[in-house]
Order: sequence, then structure tokens, then C-alpha cells
Amino acid sequence: MTFGPCRMLRLVPAAKPFSATWLTAALLSAVLLPAVLLPAVFCPPARAGLRDGTDRAGDGPPRTEYLTGSRFERELKRPLVATRADVGIREWLRRLSDDRQVAIALDRRIDPGRSIDVDFREVRLEDALDQVAASVEGAGAIVGDTVVIGPTVSLGRMRTWIALRHGEVLDRGDDLGRLSFELTRHRELRWERLTRPVDLITQLAKETGLEVAGLDRIPHDLWAAGAISGVNLTEAVMFVLGQFDLAFEWTDGMRGIRVVDLPPDVRITQRHFRGRQSTKEAKALILEAFPDVEVTVEGTRLAVNARIDEQEAIAELLSPRRDRGPRASAGLGPLVARRFTLTIVRQPAMSLIRTLQAQGVTVDYDPEALAAAEIDLNQKVSMELEQATAFEFFRSFCDPLGLDFELKGTTVRLFPADRTGNR
Repeated sequence: MTFGPCRMLRLVPAAKPFSATWLTAALLSAVLLPAVLLPAVFCPPARAGLRDGTDRAGDGPPRTEYLTGSRFERELKRPLVATRADVGIREWLRRLSDDRQVAIALDRRIDPGRSIDVDFREVRLEDALDQVAASVEGAGAIVGDTVVIGPTVSLGRMRTWIALRHGEVLDRGDDLGRLSFELTRHRELRWERLTRPVDLITQLAKETGLEVAGLDRIPHDLWAAGAISGVNLTEAVMFVLGQFDLAFEWTDGMRGIRVVDLPPDVRITQRHFRGRQSTKEAKALILEAFPDVEVTVEGTRLAVNARIDEQEAIAELLSPRRDRGPRASAGLGPLVARRFTLTIVRQPAMSLIRTLQAQGVTVDYDPEALAAAEIDLNQKVSMELEQATAFEFFRSFCDPLGLDFELKGTTVRLFPADRTGNR
């Protein structure tokens, strides 16, 4: 991001509940242009629209041939040009899915008729989907070769359960014989309008030869037509069950499953390198960003017990990498997982706030409270940061203005600082 000499602000997410991406924007000096969003992608844009083969009535399952593997990952990084006002989120996502050949699934807990405004001008597809998810108070996550949009914490719990149960399959390895192939192979799951989720679980069990106990625990529901692609059995089953806060356990040596409640606190232990920090500094950094996780020092590594989306954010927090691929994380992830590089020379604070908002960050503040504290967001600020954490970035931004801040997910709340010096 540049004011005066033009440099770029790079917001580097760590852990996408959907893919690790770069958000690149530039704020030009007021002498040149007002604050604008400049994408750092120059390949030809693709427009979102209906393919001729789309089932326009939406009764039958999608007939799109979805991209998988590296083709799916490349497509997420291609830019999107799309403008539409007051459109239902499910309608728009289906059109986008058909046009880009990317499987996109909307969690049942997101109102499918909720209206959104779409205005993307050469924005990466993965970034656009993150912004759409944020606009409905959700998140985007990659499950197999499918983008799932749903409630942030629920997706994190679901993905953590997937990692735990699929890890059990991998641990058994050759002991399972032919069953190992059935449990790990990638598949598609397509369904027509008014399909019951219990029927999807029954179908998956039949294809794999598994016995299922507890089907009666799955609530009666009728789903709109849809599809998921490039998923293993664990991912497919949890995509269905997770939307009801249900999960499954293996039974009979992984020859069957039992439907159970999805625990409210699901965690997995992973080990992280400390990065450039000392072990003590790395532990403090993790706990500052995620105070509820458990961290144990093991030599030069840190064992962290947390949800999978938190693990991804922590990995990037400790060792940010510009080349982290889309499988390294899922979704844009929380602000604490991003890195900020920028140079600002005497520009209004509001210009930076608007740029953050354009990049999917929710900036929450009470104008009356700020006015009462004599805080002026038109005050000019100067900053120069290189790979700064979110805490370093917002502290540098807020201190000169007399502001304090709180970070939660992709939201930053600004409020008058305690003049006594107590934060």
C-alpha cells in the first residue's frame, strides 16, 4: 500500500479455513488518487454466469464436471469479475460454481435466500468467496476439492473431527486391505432437490459396504440440489452430519460407523516450529492470539492442542510463508494470522479503514464514542511496517489516534483508549 511513492500493502492470511491467499491492495497518495483497491493479478478474468448445461430449475443435481486436484487449486487463484446487486446467496453461488467448474456447497445453517451484493473486479476467486462468506457472518473452508461456506466455528469443529477420524484410517493402513481404498478414495456426491440427508449417509454406507448405527439421530430435512467433489468417505459423511452438529465414530474395526454428537470442543494436537522467535516468545505469541489453546514446549518445537483452523493460523503466525499453497489452510482466517507490509505517509486514518473494509475486514466502532473522546478518523497517520503481526499493525495504527482495539476473527473493534494507561 502506498501513499506518495507507490508501495503495496500485503495482507497475508495464515490459515484459511479455505486457502492461504494474499490480499494485495494499494492506497495511492491523495495527491495522485483517492484510496483504491488494486489487485495484484493480471491473468484474464473470468465472468460468473450460467452455462448452457445448467439445470435452471434447480431440481436435478448439478451436471457440471468439477475441477479437482491442482486444476481446482489453480482455479481458486484465477481472478473473478462479477457485479450483481441484491441476489440470493445460494442462487449466485450455484451460477458461479457452474461457470468456474468449482464445487461450492452452502451449509444448511446459512439462510440460502439471504441477499448479497456482489462487486468483484479481478479479485481472486478464493478471496471473493471469503468475502461472500464474511458477508453472511460465516467462513469458507476447503473440504476435499469443494469450497464449503458455513458458520466459522462449526466448520472448524467439523474439519478437526475429519482430521481425527481420517487419521485413524491412515494409521490402520494395510491392515484394512481393500476397505482402506474405499475409505480414502476421492469421490463425488451429488443429490437432487428434496433429498433427505439420511439418504445421503445411507448411500455412502452402501457404496463403501459399511454398517451404520444411529441413523435415527439425523433430523428430517429436505435439501436443495447440490454436490461435493473430491472428498474421501470421512469428509463426505462429516459434510452431512456436521451440519446438524453430529459426527461419527468407527465401529467393528472400521467396518461400520455410529452417529454421535459432535463435541462442542474438538481439538487435535500438532507440533509447530518456533520460527524466528525464541521458544518462549513463540509460546507467548500463540497464547496472545489464541488464549484458549493448550501449548507445551518440546525442545525447539511447540505442541499445540487446538481446532484445525486454529492450528493453520498458528503455523502461519509463527512462520509466515509467501508461497504457502491453498491446502495449507482454509479460509482467510482470523486477523491474528495475517501479516502486514505497508508504507503510509501522512494519510487520513479513514482511508486505511476503508481499504481494510474493501478486503473483507469488518471495522467496528462507535462514532459517537469516538467524537466524545475527541478522536478524529480524518487525522493523518504515517506507518512503515514489514511483515508485522496484526497486533503490531493495529497498535501502530491506533496509538497515535488515541484508540485501543480488540481482534476477533476477521473483525477489529476500535474504541477510545484508557487515558490512564490501563489497557
